[in-house]
Amino acid sequence: MADSRFNYLAVTVIALLAAVSFLPHGAEAAVAFNTFPISFTPTTNNDLPLLDARNATAGGAFSASQTDHDNGVPANAGEEIEFQIYYHNTGVADDQAANVTIRATLPGGTRTDHAVSASISADNATTVTSHDTNFNRGGDMIIHINGQPQTLEFIPGSVRWFPNHSTTPQTTGSGDSLVTAAGLNIGTVRGCFEFSGFVNFRARVGAAAAANYDLGITKRVLNVSRGETTYQSSTNASPGERVRFEVRATTSGNASQSNVIVRDVIPTSQLNLVGGTLLLNGANVSNMEADFLGSGRNIGSRSPGSTDVFVFDALVAGSGAFSGTITTVTNTANVRSDQVGTRQAQAQVNVQLAQNVQFQQRKTAFNLTQGVDATSIAANPGDSIVYTLYFKNTGAAQLSGIIIEDNIQDILQLAQITDQGGAVSVNGSIKYASVDIPVGVEVSRSFTVRVRNPSEFPAGHDSVMTNIYGNEVRILVRVPAVAAAAIQAQPPRTGPGEWLMTLLAGLTTMSYWLYRKQKTV
Repeated sequence: MADSRFNYLAVTVIALLAAVSFLPHGAEAAVAFNTFPISFTPTTNNDLPLLDARNATAGGAFSASQTDHDNGVPANAGEEIEFQIYYHNTGVADDQAANVTIRATLPGGTRTDHAVSASISADNATTVTSHDTNFNRGGDMIIHINGQPQTLEFIPGSVRWFPNHSTTPQTTGSGDSLVTAAGLNIGTVRGCFEFSGFVNFRARVGAAAAANYDLGITKRVLNVSRGETTYQSSTNASPGERVRFEVRATTSGNASQSNVIVRDVIPTSQLNLVGGTLLLNGANVSNMEADFLGSGRNIGSRSPGSTDVFVFDALVAGSGAFSGTITTVTNTANVRSDQVGTRQAQAQVNVQLAQNVQFQQRKTAFNLTQGVDATSIAANPGDSIVYTLYFKNTGAAQLSGIIIEDNIQDILQLAQITDQGGAVSVNGSIKYASVDIPVGVEVSRSFTVRVRNPSEFPAGHDSVMTNIYGNEVRILVRVPAVAAAAIQAQPPRTGPGEWLMTLLAGLTTMSYWLYRKQKTV
């Protein structure tokens, strides 16, 4: 039945185009919905009923005639009823209906007969309903319950949308809003049959199953540089090679979930994201990298069975980022929603190194303002401190592609960067361009920070800037007393304080006079 209806739409598209060609010059069709006469069989220039239904459990079909439609659908307890809402902007192609919203209304409660209705509205069109009395759009659908009265409950996550004359259903993240006062907004609908479509949903006779939610996530990897084409849970790679990760987040259960957030935790000192390669379901989304690799990318609401796929490439760091013959780098991804806690998955890259790769890392800090080792004295607000990172090749072979990188998140709580020294700052880390280091050579990179004003310190800070690069560097930051408190602590300008100072001054003068007198005797 569904296929014949779509064939019917194709026939009417041709007929409508022919009819439009004979419109008088300047004539325009207004934006309106479902204004053609009703037909239940493929007929040119006719609309299907705005609302129809069938017993999906019993394998029933949609209505074959107005009488069939008026008779309703019989159902037993536990059976599922599929409803179909048909929409058609009967204007010409340039007549666009804005913010088209579709609603379905179930009567609720326990009863023998359930009258279900539907409506279509838009910002620039009059609302039409399945039970309009001034124009027949088929009427409401009556579900007749066999035996004892039962409820008729909407099944969460059951909404399917067939836009633009499509025969392939799509899920909608906000599909469950169809049965709310807000309705389901399907956006802009152009005029003409080729842009008509359906919104289908299901309801169950008897109490609906309790909503349950779950999330699933998988992460796999392949080595692009070695020509691999199949994703696996792990792969082997050498420094400088390119690998590709795939993250699949699946919404499961029987109800939609809101605020589904997917995040990837990439060890940036060993793997470096290749810019512009991050895709979501095959498309590049602006500003997605910072979200995805930061607090997580919010992909909105998802219906049961939805799967979202993230893909991105990364370069394995230079040999200086690893020690030993083989280093296993673990990349973790996780997903969460308002209804489900965090689920995570991992993929691993086994980085294979040449023998005798050895190195040393160390770090120093110098307070430029006070001219001393920054770890030996408390820093004051406004002090400038220069950090220097050292990397030494202590092995027997040159190290290639070394990236000197330092996590400075704790420093940035109390200070701000004033000179990056040629580095870039990414997600709380400072990173320098790669460099080749010969045997026995030590290279250094420096950056400068200025201690913030205490008013900019975060609540609960520990007044210490802690950082590790080979060794740990801790710098105490002095928090001055509040100015008001300092003013209150000053002695009064008159009274005992002043006369005591005068007395001491007098005694000093007298002592000096006696001393001079004695010298002249």
